[in-house]
Amino acid sequence: MMGRTTNENRSRHLADGVVRGLMAESLFPLTGLVTAAYLTRALLPEGYGWFTLVASFVGWVEWTVATVFSRAALKLVGEAGEDWQRIGSALVRWHLWLGCGAMLLVMGLASPLGRVFGDESVAWWLGLMALEIPVFSVAHAHRSVLTGRGGYRQRAVASVWRWLSRLVLIVGLVELGMSVSGAILGNLAATVIELVVTRRYCSIPWRVANPVSVREVLGYAVPLFVASACLRLFDVQMVLMLKACGGSAQEVGWLGAAVNVAILPRLLSMTFVPMLTATLTHAVRDGEHERARALTRDALRVVWWMLPLVGLTAGAGREIAGLLFGARFVEAGPLLGWLMWGAIGTVVFNVVTGVLTAAGYPRATVGYAVALVVAGIGLGLWWVPSWGALGAAMAWSISAWFGAGLALWTVHRVWKVEMPVTALGRCAIVGVAVWWVAREWATPGGWVVLKMMLLATGAVFGLVIVREWGWREWNLARSLMAWNRSAPS
Repeated sequence: MMGRTTNENRSRHLADGVVRGLMAESLFPLTGLVTAAYLTRALLPEGYGWFTLVASFVGWVEWTVATVFSRAALKLVGEAGEDWQRIGSALVRWHLWLGCGAMLLVMGLASPLGRVFGDESVAWWLGLMALEIPVFSVAHAHRSVLTGRGGYRQRAVASVWRWLSRLVLIVGLVELGMSVSGAILGNLAATVIELVVTRRYCSIPWRVANPVSVREVLGYAVPLFVASACLRLFDVQMVLMLKACGGSAQEVGWLGAAVNVAILPRLLSMTFVPMLTATLTHAVRDGEHERARALTRDALRVVWWMLPLVGLTAGAGREIAGLLFGARFVEAGPLLGWLMWGAIGTVVFNVVTGVLTAAGYPRATVGYAVALVVAGIGLGLWWVPSWGALGAAMAWSISAWFGAGLALWTVHRVWKVEMPVTALGRCAIVGVAVWWVAREWATPGGWVVLKMMLLATGAVFGLVIVREWGWREWNLARSLMAWNRSAPS
């Protein structure tokens, strides 16, 4: 009975954390869309295209640095228990050093990259945005330690502060006439605020008596860093390849606008995967391997539930782009369906990487991560010169699912996890139905909002009709009501 209670509590704590995390991280796409809608009008396609290019490059560097140790931290902090400060202190210092080194590197490359992209202003923007790299890296280290200790609620609060302040600061500074520089400084200030909030909840000492050594974490850190770096490179390579293959700043702006909408599925990855990794680590530590495999199957089912969202954006892409970004960005519409579909593939990739990390197989992640990038580059070089932004979106999406397929095969081979194929088929049926209705039902102007609400509601009923959602999911949702009142903070 005690084991069963522990299992139920662990599942509920994970679900509680995911719900709260999703509520907090949902501010990212919401405020992100508002910010993007404002910037596309304030900076126009060309200015927004340059901002997208700079943010994509520096964002890739930031996430590459931040994820050197972060996935390993989730595993090691979760296993350490009360001895977590040894790992936390070392992580903060390592992230600070790596962040400062990456900042100096980007500043040194700013002028050459400005000449490559054909605009000297890019050098100034790159140097300015590079200041954010060490701040972001240290803040991410604090988030990883919080998650590894089970502090899901505190992580959610930090996210709320970051995304709300980002919207206010970016709009305010751009309104003051600072243009692209104002958007960059607003993003930097919001990251500083996030760091302050995370340190309040997780005051990690800068030094401890017996800190963990680098050698102790390399077994996890190196393969997981390679996998994470590959995924971050994959995230931005479509934008970089579009520009490198002769795409205009306007095309980059269209692609950047579509990416802002396609971030929605990856919201689940940002929130769910770190918590899943920490929860599975605790389960494996306690010897509950079968329970961990069941949680993995349920995690993949949650990913499949987003397939109707792909159908909705693919069918109403032009209407959505026109409503959010204005008539100048209607051409971003055909890109939305492809990018949303590919985003689901990257979520699968991240879920499997988190599962293999918790299970103790970090090296198994490297193969499918490298294959993901190679496939993206190959298809991009083939399609981008001929089809421009659409070719970049198609290459990225198909490569994402190629990598996701390899990841699913790997976790099945290594850890004997059975795939929820039936759930995939049910969700695909609902997704295709939503896509057909969204494509055939043309709606002018703001009526697309009502259309999306009705189709989203129809998708929920569709999942019930095909018996993908039933009493089990309803009882879990009800159990969260009582759990939220008593769950540990």
